[in-house]
Amino acid sequence: MVKILSALLLTFLVATAGIGQVTLNSTNGPYFGSVNDLVQTGGGKIIAATNNSLFSSTDGSSWTRLTLGTSQFFQDLEIHPTSGLIYATANGVIFTSTDGTVCTQLSPTGLGVFINRLKIAPNGDVWVVANSNLYRANAASPTTFNQIYTFTSQVNDLDFGATNQIFASTFGQGIQRSADNGVSFSAVSGISASAVVRSMTVHAGVFFALASDGPYRSTNGTSWVSIKNNITDVSFSGFISKNGSGDIFIFNNDTYKVYSVNAAGSTATSVTWSAAVNYPVNLGANDGLFSTATNWLIGFSEYGVEKTTDAGATW
Repeated sequence: MVKILSALLLTFLVATAGIGQVTLNSTNGPYFGSVNDLVQTGGGKIIAATNNSLFSSTDGSSWTRLTLGTSQFFQDLEIHPTSGLIYATANGVIFTSTDGTVCTQLSPTGLGVFINRLKIAPNGDVWVVANSNLYRANAASPTTFNQIYTFTSQVNDLDFGATNQIFASTFGQGIQRSADNGVSFSAVSGISASAVVRSMTVHAGVFFALASDGPYRSTNGTSWVSIKNNITDVSFSGFISKNGSGDIFIFNNDTYKVYSVNAAGSTATSVTWSAAVNYPVNLGANDGLFSTATNWLIGFSEYGVEKTTDAGATW
Protein backbone atom coordinates (compact mmCIF):
# COMPACT_ATOMS: atom_id res chain seq x y z
CA MET A 1 0.00 0.00 0.00
CA VAL A 2 2.80 2.39 0.87
CA LYS A 3 4.51 1.82 -2.48
CA ILE A 4 1.18 2.40 -4.28
CA LEU A 5 0.71 5.67 -2.42
CA SER A 6 4.31 6.62 -3.19
CA ALA A 7 3.70 6.00 -6.89
CA LEU A 8 0.57 8.14 -6.81
CA LEU A 9 2.47 10.93 -5.05
CA LEU A 10 5.28 10.71 -7.61
CA THR A 11 2.74 10.93 -10.45
CA PHE A 12 1.24 14.04 -8.88
CA LEU A 13 4.63 15.67 -8.40
CA VAL A 14 5.70 15.00 -11.98
CA ALA A 15 2.43 16.43 -13.24
CA THR A 16 2.74 19.61 -11.18
CA ALA A 17 6.49 20.15 -11.39
CA GLY A 18 6.40 21.34 -14.98
CA ILE A 19 8.33 20.40 -18.08
CA GLY A 20 12.07 20.12 -17.62
CA GLN A 21 12.02 19.49 -13.87
CA VAL A 22 14.03 16.63 -12.36
CA THR A 23 12.04 13.66 -11.05
CA LEU A 24 12.95 11.26 -8.25
CA ASN A 25 12.97 7.49 -7.97
CA SER A 26 12.15 6.60 -4.38
CA THR A 27 14.54 4.41 -2.39
CA ASN A 28 13.25 1.63 -0.16
CA GLY A 29 13.06 3.99 2.78
CA PRO A 30 10.82 6.13 4.96
CA TYR A 31 8.32 7.21 2.31
CA PHE A 32 5.95 9.58 4.04
CA GLY A 33 6.33 12.37 6.55
CA SER A 34 9.22 14.76 6.42
CA VAL A 35 12.75 13.46 6.90
CA ASN A 36 13.98 16.13 9.26
CA ASP A 37 17.58 15.07 9.88
CA LEU A 38 20.21 12.56 8.75
CA VAL A 39 23.41 11.43 10.48
CA GLN A 40 26.01 8.74 9.84
CA THR A 41 27.80 6.84 12.59
CA GLY A 42 31.50 6.07 12.67
CA GLY A 43 30.63 2.52 11.61
CA GLY A 44 28.80 3.76 8.52
CA LYS A 45 25.20 3.28 9.66
CA ILE A 46 22.83 6.04 8.50
CA ILE A 47 20.02 7.23 10.77
CA ALA A 48 17.01 9.23 9.55
CA ALA A 49 14.69 11.22 11.82
CA THR A 50 11.15 11.41 10.40
CA ASN A 51 7.76 12.69 11.48
CA ASN A 52 6.74 9.29 12.83
CA SER A 53 9.86 7.28 13.70
CA LEU A 54 13.59 6.69 13.31
CA PHE A 55 14.98 4.57 10.46
CA SER A 56 18.45 3.11 9.87
CA SER A 57 20.30 2.00 6.76
CA THR A 58 23.70 0.67 5.81
CA ASP A 59 23.54 1.75 2.16
CA GLY A 60 21.01 4.58 1.92
CA SER A 61 18.68 2.39 -0.13
CA SER A 62 17.15 -0.18 2.25
CA TRP A 63 15.83 1.12 5.59
CA THR A 64 14.69 -0.46 8.87
CA ARG A 65 12.53 1.15 11.54
CA LEU A 66 14.34 1.37 14.88
CA THR A 67 12.93 -0.29 17.99
CA LEU A 68 11.37 2.51 20.04
CA GLY A 69 8.27 1.19 21.75
CA THR A 70 6.38 4.25 20.48
CA SER A 71 5.95 6.39 17.38
CA GLN A 72 7.16 9.96 17.76
CA PHE A 73 7.73 13.11 15.73
CA PHE A 74 11.54 13.11 15.51
CA GLN A 75 13.11 16.47 14.79
CA ASP A 76 16.87 16.24 15.32
CA LEU A 77 19.78 13.80 15.54
CA GLU A 78 23.26 14.22 16.97
CA ILE A 79 26.22 11.89 17.50
CA HIS A 80 28.53 12.40 20.45
CA PRO A 81 31.98 13.16 18.99
CA THR A 82 33.89 10.92 21.40
CA SER A 83 31.52 8.22 22.72
CA GLY A 84 29.58 7.78 19.47
CA LEU A 85 26.30 7.80 21.41
CA ILE A 86 23.37 8.73 19.14
CA TYR A 87 20.90 11.32 20.43
CA ALA A 88 17.43 11.78 18.92
CA THR A 89 14.85 14.38 19.93
CA ALA A 90 11.09 13.87 19.78
CA ASN A 91 8.83 16.60 21.12
CA GLY A 92 10.11 17.07 24.69
CA VAL A 93 11.71 13.62 24.84
CA ILE A 94 15.31 12.53 24.20
CA PHE A 95 16.25 9.05 23.01
CA THR A 96 19.75 7.58 22.88
CA SER A 97 21.20 4.59 21.06
CA THR A 98 24.60 2.97 21.15
CA ASP A 99 24.17 0.92 17.98
CA GLY A 100 21.53 2.63 15.83
CA THR A 101 19.20 -0.34 16.34
CA VAL A 102 17.60 -0.15 19.78
CA CYS A 103 16.83 3.17 21.49
CA THR A 104 16.47 4.07 25.15
CA GLN A 105 14.13 6.86 26.16
CA LEU A 106 15.69 9.28 28.63
CA SER A 107 13.75 11.25 31.21
CA PRO A 108 15.33 14.69 31.08
CA THR A 109 14.36 17.22 33.73
CA GLY A 110 13.97 20.92 33.09
CA LEU A 111 12.57 20.56 29.55
CA GLY A 112 9.07 19.25 28.79
CA VAL A 113 8.88 21.33 25.62
CA PHE A 114 9.24 20.79 21.88
CA ILE A 115 12.95 20.49 21.03
CA ASN A 116 14.14 22.18 17.83
CA ARG A 117 17.82 21.24 18.05
CA LEU A 118 20.19 19.20 20.19
CA LYS A 119 23.96 19.74 19.98
CA ILE A 120 26.98 18.31 21.76
CA ALA A 121 29.60 20.88 22.72
CA PRO A 122 33.33 20.10 22.39
CA ASN A 123 33.49 19.57 26.17
CA GLY A 124 30.63 17.04 26.09
CA ASP A 125 27.88 19.29 27.43
CA VAL A 126 24.47 18.68 25.86
CA TRP A 127 22.71 21.80 24.54
CA VAL A 128 19.05 21.95 23.58
CA VAL A 129 17.11 24.62 21.71
CA ALA A 130 13.37 24.78 22.36
CA ASN A 131 11.86 27.52 20.21
CA SER A 132 13.60 30.65 21.57
CA ASN A 133 14.98 29.09 24.75
CA LEU A 134 18.45 27.61 25.23
CA TYR A 135 19.10 24.83 27.74
CA ARG A 136 22.26 23.03 28.85
CA ALA A 137 23.04 19.78 30.66
CA ASN A 138 26.66 19.23 31.68
CA ALA A 139 28.52 16.17 30.48
CA ALA A 140 28.51 14.57 33.93
CA SER A 141 24.72 14.74 34.22
CA PRO A 142 23.35 14.81 30.66
CA THR A 143 19.67 14.50 31.64
CA THR A 144 19.44 17.50 33.99
CA PHE A 145 18.84 20.64 31.94
CA ASN A 146 18.99 24.24 33.05
CA GLN A 147 17.66 27.16 31.04
CA ILE A 148 20.63 29.31 30.05
CA TYR A 149 19.28 32.03 27.77
CA THR A 150 16.14 33.28 26.02
CA PHE A 151 16.23 34.94 22.59
CA THR A 152 13.51 37.18 21.17
CA SER A 153 13.05 34.95 18.12
CA GLN A 154 13.12 31.25 17.32
CA VAL A 155 16.51 29.57 17.01
CA ASN A 156 16.94 27.55 13.80
CA ASP A 157 20.42 26.13 14.40
CA LEU A 158 23.20 25.99 16.98
CA ASP A 159 26.95 25.58 16.45
CA PHE A 160 30.18 25.88 18.41
CA GLY A 161 33.55 27.50 17.83
CA ALA A 162 36.73 27.58 19.85
CA THR A 163 37.09 28.97 23.39
CA ASN A 164 33.46 28.80 24.53
CA GLN A 165 32.02 30.38 21.38
CA ILE A 166 28.37 29.51 20.68
CA PHE A 167 26.46 30.58 17.56
CA ALA A 168 22.68 30.71 17.32
CA SER A 169 21.12 31.04 13.86
CA THR A 170 17.85 32.83 14.50
CA PHE A 171 14.57 33.65 12.79
CA GLY A 172 14.87 37.44 12.95
CA GLN A 173 17.95 38.20 15.07
CA GLY A 174 20.66 37.26 12.58
CA ILE A 175 23.48 35.20 14.06
CA GLN A 176 23.81 35.65 17.79
CA ARG A 177 27.26 34.86 19.23
CA SER A 178 28.30 34.08 22.78
CA ALA A 179 31.90 34.21 23.94
CA ASP A 180 31.13 33.21 27.53
CA ASN A 181 29.50 29.77 27.15
CA GLY A 182 25.97 31.08 26.77
CA VAL A 183 25.82 33.67 29.53
CA SER A 184 25.31 36.50 27.04
CA PHE A 185 24.80 36.85 23.28
CA SER A 186 25.23 39.65 20.76
CA ALA A 187 24.73 39.99 17.00
CA VAL A 188 27.73 39.36 14.74
CA SER A 189 28.78 41.99 12.22
CA GLY A 190 28.26 41.73 8.46
CA ILE A 191 24.82 40.07 8.71
CA SER A 192 21.75 42.14 9.51
CA ALA A 193 20.78 41.91 13.17
CA SER A 194 17.19 41.29 12.00
CA ALA A 195 18.04 38.68 9.36
CA VAL A 196 16.56 35.20 9.16
CA VAL A 197 19.46 32.72 9.27
CA ARG A 198 18.49 29.21 8.24
CA SER A 199 21.51 27.11 9.21
CA MET A 200 25.25 27.04 9.80
CA THR A 201 28.17 24.68 9.29
CA VAL A 202 31.81 24.81 10.35
CA HIS A 203 34.86 23.30 8.68
CA ALA A 204 38.49 23.67 9.79
CA GLY A 205 37.70 26.78 11.80
CA VAL A 206 35.82 28.53 8.97
CA PHE A 207 32.13 29.29 9.52
CA PHE A 208 29.44 29.21 6.81
CA ALA A 209 25.82 30.32 7.17
CA LEU A 210 22.74 30.45 4.96
CA ALA A 211 20.59 33.53 5.53
CA SER A 212 17.41 34.55 3.75
CA ASP A 213 19.47 36.75 1.40
CA GLY A 214 22.26 34.26 0.67
CA PRO A 215 25.35 32.49 2.05
CA TYR A 216 27.90 34.11 4.36
CA ARG A 217 31.37 33.18 5.65
CA SER A 218 33.52 34.07 8.64
CA THR A 219 37.05 33.14 9.62
CA ASN A 220 36.73 34.31 13.23
CA GLY A 221 33.02 34.04 14.04
CA THR A 222 32.60 37.75 14.71
CA SER A 223 32.92 39.37 11.25
CA TRP A 224 30.96 37.90 8.34
CA VAL A 225 30.95 38.59 4.59
CA SER A 226 28.49 37.64 1.86
CA ILE A 227 29.76 34.93 -0.53
CA LYS A 228 26.68 34.87 -2.77
CA ASN A 229 28.73 36.13 -5.71
CA ASN A 230 27.62 34.33 -8.91
CA ILE A 231 24.36 32.95 -7.43
CA THR A 232 21.45 34.94 -8.87
CA ASP A 233 18.71 33.70 -6.52
CA VAL A 234 17.08 36.57 -4.63
CA SER A 235 15.80 34.70 -1.56
CA PHE A 236 16.91 31.57 0.25
CA SER A 237 15.53 28.88 2.53
CA GLY A 238 16.68 25.31 3.07
CA PHE A 239 20.11 24.52 4.44
CA ILE A 240 23.88 24.79 4.04
CA SER A 241 26.11 21.79 4.75
CA LYS A 242 29.53 20.22 4.14
CA ASN A 243 31.23 16.89 3.61
CA GLY A 244 34.35 15.53 5.27
CA SER A 245 36.59 17.09 2.64
CA GLY A 246 35.22 20.57 3.28
CA ASP A 247 33.11 20.89 0.13
CA ILE A 248 30.15 23.21 0.80
CA PHE A 249 26.57 22.62 -0.42
CA ILE A 250 23.49 24.85 -0.49
CA PHE A 251 19.96 23.52 -1.02
CA ASN A 252 17.70 26.51 -1.70
CA ASN A 253 14.05 25.58 -1.20
CA ASP A 254 12.91 28.96 -2.56
CA THR A 255 14.15 28.07 -6.05
CA TYR A 256 14.65 24.28 -5.74
CA LYS A 257 18.29 24.60 -6.76
CA VAL A 258 21.52 23.12 -5.40
CA TYR A 259 24.85 24.95 -5.40
CA SER A 260 28.25 23.66 -4.33
CA VAL A 261 31.89 24.68 -4.10
CA ASN A 262 34.95 22.57 -3.29
CA ALA A 263 37.01 23.07 -0.15
CA ALA A 264 39.69 25.19 -1.79
CA GLY A 265 37.11 27.36 -3.52
CA SER A 266 35.08 27.86 -0.35
CA THR A 267 37.92 29.79 1.30
CA ALA A 268 38.98 31.75 -1.80
CA THR A 269 38.76 35.53 -1.67
CA SER A 270 35.94 35.37 -4.22
CA VAL A 271 33.85 32.20 -4.05
CA THR A 272 32.59 30.81 -7.38
CA TRP A 273 29.67 28.42 -6.96
CA SER A 274 28.84 25.57 -9.34
CA ALA A 275 26.10 25.95 -11.90
CA ALA A 276 22.69 25.36 -10.32
CA VAL A 277 21.27 21.84 -10.30
CA ASN A 278 17.47 21.59 -10.07
CA TYR A 279 15.47 19.33 -7.82
CA PRO A 280 11.67 18.85 -8.12
CA VAL A 281 9.43 21.80 -7.31
CA ASN A 282 7.41 21.42 -4.08
CA LEU A 283 9.92 19.07 -2.46
CA GLY A 284 11.59 20.90 0.41
CA ALA A 285 15.07 19.63 1.31
CA ASN A 286 15.64 19.44 5.07
CA ASP A 287 19.08 17.88 5.50
CA GLY A 288 21.71 15.87 3.67
CA LEU A 289 24.72 13.58 3.93
CA PHE A 290 27.47 14.19 1.38
CA SER A 291 29.99 11.35 1.28
CA THR A 292 31.75 12.88 -1.74
CA ALA A 293 31.26 15.87 -4.01
CA THR A 294 28.80 13.83 -6.09
CA ASN A 295 27.35 11.16 -3.76
CA TRP A 296 24.49 12.58 -1.68
CA LEU A 297 21.62 11.39 0.49
CA ILE A 298 18.95 14.07 0.96
CA GLY A 299 16.02 14.10 3.36
CA PHE A 300 12.98 15.72 1.76
CA SER A 301 9.66 16.95 3.13
CA GLU A 302 6.85 14.47 2.44
CA TYR A 303 8.96 12.22 0.21
CA GLY A 304 11.54 10.42 2.28
CA VAL A 305 15.26 9.96 1.57
CA GLU A 306 16.61 10.30 -1.95
CA LYS A 307 20.01 9.21 -3.27
CA THR A 308 22.14 10.60 -6.10
CA THR A 309 25.58 9.53 -7.26
CA ASP A 310 26.03 12.23 -9.91
CA ALA A 311 25.56 15.49 -7.96
CA GLY A 312 21.83 15.65 -8.51
CA ALA A 313 21.68 14.96 -12.25
CA THR A 314 19.70 11.78 -11.50
CA TRP A 315 18.20 10.44 -8.26
